[in-house]
Amino acid sequence: MMELNSHLSFSSLNESIESLAYLLGESIEKIYGQSLLNKVETLRLCCRSAKNEKDLIEIKQALSQYSLSELKNIIHCFGIFFLLSNQSEQCEIIKIKRRRKALESKEAPRAESIAEAIKSLTQSGVDAATLKFLLDELKVIPTITAHPTEARRRSVLLKQLKVAEILFDLANESIGELQRKDLTESLRATILGLLVTDDVRAKRLSVQDEVENGIFFLAGSILEIVPEIMADLAKSYLLYLNESLLPQAILRYRSWIGGDRDGNPNVTAALTKEAVAAHHLAILAHYQKTIRIVRNELSISTRKIKLPAALLSSVKDDRTALNLEQDLLVDDHQVFEPLREKCEGISLKLEAEAANTRPYLENEFLKDLLILKDALCSANLASLVEYGTLSKLIYQVQAFGFSLADLDLRQHSKVHQACLDEVLRVNALCLNYSELDETSKVQVLHSIMSRQDLRFSGDFSSETTETLAVFKLISEISSAGRSGLGAYVISMTHTLSDMLEPLVLWKIGGGSGAFPLDLSPLFETIEDLEGSKQLLTAIVCDPYYRAQLESRQLFQEIMLGYSDSNKDGGYASANVLLYESQLQIAQVCRAHKIKFQIFHGRGGSVGRGGGRAGRAILSGPPESHSGKVRFTEQGEVISFRYSMPELGHRHLEQIISAVILSVGSTHPSLAENELLELKELAEVARLKYRSLIDSQGFWEWYVDITPIKFISSLPIASRPVMRAGANLEFENLRAIPWVFSWTQTRYNAPSWYGLGTALDDLFCKDSSAVQRLHQLYKQKVFFQSLIDNAQQEMARARLVIAKQYSLNSGSDFHLSIEDEFTKTERAILQITKQQSLLDNNPVIQKSIARRNPYTDALNLIQVDLLRRARATKDETELAELREAIHMSISALAAAMQTTG
Repeated sequence: MMELNSHLSFSSLNESIESLAYLLGESIEKIYGQSLLNKVETLRLCCRSAKNEKDLIEIKQALSQYSLSELKNIIHCFGIFFLLSNQSEQCEIIKIKRRRKALESKEAPRAESIAEAIKSLTQSGVDAATLKFLLDELKVIPTITAHPTEARRRSVLLKQLKVAEILFDLANESIGELQRKDLTESLRATILGLLVTDDVRAKRLSVQDEVENGIFFLAGSILEIVPEIMADLAKSYLLYLNESLLPQAILRYRSWIGGDRDGNPNVTAALTKEAVAAHHLAILAHYQKTIRIVRNELSISTRKIKLPAALLSSVKDDRTALNLEQDLLVDDHQVFEPLREKCEGISLKLEAEAANTRPYLENEFLKDLLILKDALCSANLASLVEYGTLSKLIYQVQAFGFSLADLDLRQHSKVHQACLDEVLRVNALCLNYSELDETSKVQVLHSIMSRQDLRFSGDFSSETTETLAVFKLISEISSAGRSGLGAYVISMTHTLSDMLEPLVLWKIGGGSGAFPLDLSPLFETIEDLEGSKQLLTAIVCDPYYRAQLESRQLFQEIMLGYSDSNKDGGYASANVLLYESQLQIAQVCRAHKIKFQIFHGRGGSVGRGGGRAGRAILSGPPESHSGKVRFTEQGEVISFRYSMPELGHRHLEQIISAVILSVGSTHPSLAENELLELKELAEVARLKYRSLIDSQGFWEWYVDITPIKFISSLPIASRPVMRAGANLEFENLRAIPWVFSWTQTRYNAPSWYGLGTALDDLFCKDSSAVQRLHQLYKQKVFFQSLIDNAQQEMARARLVIAKQYSLNSGSDFHLSIEDEFTKTERAILQITKQQSLLDNNPVIQKSIARRNPYTDALNLIQVDLLRRARATKDETELAELREAIHMSISALAAAMQTTG
């Protein structure tokens, strides 16, 4: 880790990491002394030179002689090294992006850019009118969530960003010697600050904390990136079609933070109301600041140029509406500057809306901004719009409206059923609703929905009262004509009644008319995915739900859960079924003339649907591409993608490029025989996966050798890792900690296990299968993604380290996993025609190899800490060990660049 070299250079990635390590070594010596620095260096060198398992065991035995205090300090030092390395790699990605951007031209736009997508469509014969129609139909909705996968504190993140800022400055060859010295000292100070900052929070995050964290990213880089993306679209359209385009709001952010109550008792209706208000006030504050910038830019005088009467009339209308005299709207310096007068009026109206003293709706705000724009264009000053702040502000209002992110609400279907059961029983309408079969439940629901004269009352339990309060809040917000709410998502949607129950609860809660939000079923288990076609058909054909659909302009959103399906059936089974489910959902919706949008509940890791977002969009069946797509941005994915604006810009342009290509061009889908073969493979893989997790003794082994017990107490989110206070069992464990634990131990099994047996069986039965799947890999994006995501996670796995967790467990589960890994590796190399995993991605391959020795050190420390925790019965010692294990979990999350 610490290459103690006094020459500091930041011109390349390797030099940058070495220089950061040197500066970190200086700080370690200053804070902890030479003795600890020597221990850190010895451990680093031993892990780097380790050749076999015997060497690793010797290192582990040496660590067992260290004091707990020493181990905690070593963990902290290695964790800081990985934070610095990660930041250096992100800076390198941005530098590469800048170099490629500098080289792009009309003939050679950057790969996966919006310009490349537009160019591709125009070359394929798509004309301007068709392309404009396609673009007008696009809707991309990233949805940020509070899923507990970000182990870093915001204090740490901000210091990392400071490191990045300095690294960019130091990479500038034109800076002078004195400036370079100042920057280096600033970098030293920032690293020192990281070293003396706690890496684990002192207490668990509250829902309010999570809302603030979400707003931190939305009001920061995301708010700045979105107008740039929309400008990119307009410029690309002009470049390749020679026509102007005012893009519609193709991007619209949503949030689950403060609205997702599935299994999180800390999310109440009151907190949801606060979250909606927080998003509203945050965007208004931004608009108030930005309109002042616009005002300063628009110093156009009527003594220099004539401005249209419509602008002057609008200024007069503002004065009347605000009940102001002329001298209260303008100062002596702007009496001939009506554009500035208009900005003053807008500012006062925004201020009144924020104070709730005078309503100002987002369509009125946008209209006012367009008056400014039209006035400038009519005066031949259009360039002041395009290259000024006004254009950016208009794009932001189109994309965000009066809420930084509309808040989705999510609840488990069982909660709706329990609430309705109590209300109906108390009001003597049905005494045993929960015990009825599905047909009888639907009959009861239809009966209630058909009546107009029902009145509901009674003293209900706190759970039922809280559930009804959410529907009352929906009524309150919607009746006020405000934005702020998105869709209502129903977790574990198994039946038609699961979709009808919220409509009845809306009525019980006092709602009038149709339910004002989109109702989104969430299909998230293997069984639900297999039955999604039949269930969705029943839903859209139900007369009462059809009425709800008609009130939503025949639009239906369907959410697919990648996490639980993978945990339930394994990697291959979940991915193939998710593909087929998308295909069937599209067929049902098109057959019933319903506009649809698929909401992809993807996590950050491959075991929860992660991977490259643009490639994931293109890998879906073409029939499912409606031009409207939603996906979750969870935990560490949010900070990785949005902490630095240029990374966020690249992320979004790749997604929008993929969406444009998905609706504007044809790419080959899986043929019927190909899908059938993959389904057969997936079933074999599922059986192999289930044979592991259903084996007698497996769960005890998993709990014993992984840090799952400690992950459950890690204070990184307000939501519990177990559903509704359940015991630590496989069925109750959420998918995030399930994957998190496998990642920590370097197995990464949820991202590949079962695939090897399925492929090996096929290759043994059919000698032509290898070549057939090789062609499928080359030609079909879905299969290529399936294989490449698996091989990346296998390359990041390290079974020789994973074995150290299992040595004292007395179980042969490790041998079973090792055997499956060998099969999977062999099959993937046959399909891809590679010599080693990730030969087709040498950048990631080298990054993993560079990281492994240092990650190994953290793993070996964690193994020893878990050993100590199992051995002690002293509660005080266990509390200290828990803190140390939490630190190791956080450091390994930084090393692996993912959690769950």
